[in-house]
Parts: sequence; C-alpha cells; structure tokens
Amino acid sequence: MKTFTRNKLFLLGAAALLITNGSVFATLWVRDRLVGPTPAEIAALRAAEEQAKLDAIYAKLPPLEPFKSKAKYLRSIGQAIEICENELHSKARGHKSWEINMLESNYDSSNELYKIFLAYETPASIKEPTKVYEVECEVSAEKHSIDAWRVFEK
Repeated sequence: MKTFTRNKLFLLGAAALLITNGSVFATLWVRDRLVGPTPAEIAALRAAEEQAKLDAIYAKLPPLEPFKSKAKYLRSIGQAIEICENELHSKARGHKSWEINMLESNYDSSNELYKIFLAYETPASIKEPTKVYEVECEVSAEKHSIDAWRVFEK
C-alpha cells in the first residue's frame, strides 16, 4: 500500500475540490443556458413590462376629444372685423364714421368666437345732435356669421 505525503494529500484534496466545484458550476451554467430564457425572450419580457407601465399611465388619463378640423374656420381677426363692418354698413346707414377698438377686440378660443368692439357716430341734424354708439359684435369662427350684435349708446 502506498503512503501519501502531506503535500500529495493536499494536492489531491485541492484537485478533488476543484473538480467538484467546476462540475457544479458547469452544471448550473449549462442548465441556465438550456432551460432559462434566451436573450430575445428577456428583451421581450422587458418590453412587455415597459408596455404594461405605459398602459397603466394611459388608463389614468381622460379620453381624448375627437379631432375637429378647423380648416374652414376664420383665420384671423381681420376677417371677423370685415364681417362686422359689413353688418355695420347695412344696419347703421346714416353713420358718419366708425372705428375699431383693437385693444379690446379678441378671440375667445373656448367659445370659438371673435369679439369685435366698434364705435360709430351719426351725423348731427337740426333735430338731433351727433350720437356716439358702441357695438359689440361676436363672430362665430366656425360659421363665419354674427352670433351677437349689441349696440350701446354712449
């Protein structure tokens, strides 16, 4: 029977330990490669997780209103002023002069209305002095027509 020296026993133990640990690690690595998800599957799982997060965020948002084309709307306040001036010429035939208050005239986007403020005066006659009127004209941007016409004597 052979006797082993201390160095030989140490080398034999180290070799046995190395072989068993190597075998365990190799088995785990091969099992992970054969049984575990592939890189493509991992990427698909991550994409599905990201999509689930986005879906959760979108579920909390209110629904969007349907798209409403504004292609045929009035494009500028100038077009609304022209509509109001035409109405002024037809309703107040005896007016002497008029002016547009551009500081107050505006577009109300919530109601889709142009609010135009005009002032005009009538010529004086023997019986009547000159009168000054203020007009508030509301023009629908969608319908290209006057929604409200209010005249106030100043």
